[in-house]
Amino acid sequence: MKTESDRNENGAEVKEALPADVPTLIREVRRVGCSIDQLLVIARAKNWMIAKDLEKALERSRAVEKLIVDTYTSR
Repeated sequence: MKTESDRNENGAEVKEALPADVPTLIREVRRVGCSIDQLLVIARAKNWMIAKDLEKALERSRAVEKLIVDTYTSR
């Protein structure tokens, strides 16, 4: 339930700030995704069988990133 104290002087809604670790977590998950993507490019070029596993790992990494972003930014 919103109260008067949830608004600033201009009437704009005041939202709680993200925990300090969340932007770092998002950045690290994205970094891992980029690394997986680079490995996937190499695996596909060399026709390695591990490419399918890397594709699944990349999908999971993207799903985790989306979950974190949706959880902490859609307020």
